[in-house]
Amino acid sequence: MRITRRQLRRIIREAFTGAAPPSGTRLLGSTEIGKAYPVLAKFAAHWNGVVPQVLSRQPEVMEIMESNPDDEVYAMVLSIIQTYKLPNGMPLPFLPFGFERVVLKQLVEDGLDPELARTLQYRAQSTDNEYSPPGW
Repeated sequence: MRITRRQLRRIIREAFTGAAPPSGTRLLGSTEIGKAYPVLAKFAAHWNGVVPQVLSRQPEVMEIMESNPDDEVYAMVLSIIQTYKLPNGMPLPFLPFGFERVVLKQLVEDGLDPELARTLQYRAQSTDNEYSPPGW
């Protein structure tokens, strides 16, 4: 299958503008997430990210997040970890690529050991922890 320059330009334009995917597909992209949760909008990738267990397996991380339930970022992460959904019920079984770095940075500011945060970042970058939707 060959892709013309025109098709390639359209694909790139849609990727950067967050345009809707081709008809017949249902992807949870940055435009949908951004409408509900602007803090995620610039980090959201079209239906892919890091499995939330990267963070939930660490008791230190969970302790910090649960002790700050009013924080918007932690509230989203806890909702994703506990229910695989955003607080409004929108399904999201992963932490969008890039967003996990924001979470780890905030965790370090709130007292998490920077070395543990670095280790968690390496784990998040592993393909073992990448969310792969069925059929991929």
